[in-house]
Amino acid sequence: MRICIHRGTQEIGGTCIEVEAQGKRIALDVGLPLDAPDDEPHENLLSPVPGFTEADDTLLGVLISHPHLDHYGLTRHIRPGVPIHIGEAAHRIMCAASDYVPNGHAFDNPHFLANDTPVQIGPFRITPRLVDHSAFDAYSLLVEANGKRVFYSGDFRGRRGLISARSAASCSRCSGSTARYPGSSPTSDSAMNETTGNASMSASWSSVRKRSFSRIRAKESGRPLASLPSS
Repeated sequence: MRICIHRGTQEIGGTCIEVEAQGKRIALDVGLPLDAPDDEPHENLLSPVPGFTEADDTLLGVLISHPHLDHYGLTRHIRPGVPIHIGEAAHRIMCAASDYVPNGHAFDNPHFLANDTPVQIGPFRITPRLVDHSAFDAYSLLVEANGKRVFYSGDFRGRRGLISARSAASCSRCSGSTARYPGSSPTSDSAMNETTGNASMSASWSSVRKRSFSRIRAKESGRPLASLPSS
């Protein structure tokens, strides 16, 4: 598996990453740079990925991590017919906002991603994972091919997102019967199942998804849940 980062290492936003395996390719995000000038045709900013503007059967599709323009804003300049993969709720948001957002648009007949549901695209097995971000229905992407794996985080709120979720395993083994859950993930699900007594979580009031998932997990395990605001 080979990876070409066309944009995203020297700036925030405008991300475009090309992944190749067995002669086939996918692209992860096709974002509009945050500093894109208004007086320059944006199609000139499109990364030189074979298949974006001309027919090329080796390009199997584009995966959009979340509905922010700096991750999908240049897809409007990709030729019709390139398969687009995105979260279903994310696409509904794009459709509703397309008439009101500069450079906004929606896709024709996209393929929908779902949390922890792998999709096979040629030699690539891609597993989307929900992350905590200001854009609803945002995903990180685990890409596997040729015995190799690469994890594309997309955007997430680090302290309260993936990073803090990883700490749930150690929290679940703290002394006492109460575990704290920074977020909902396979790790925090395990923590909920492996401990007893009351559960508590700390998250910002804006983290609606995290709070909702935590309440669901607590209800499923029959445990009271105290939800605390984070500082």
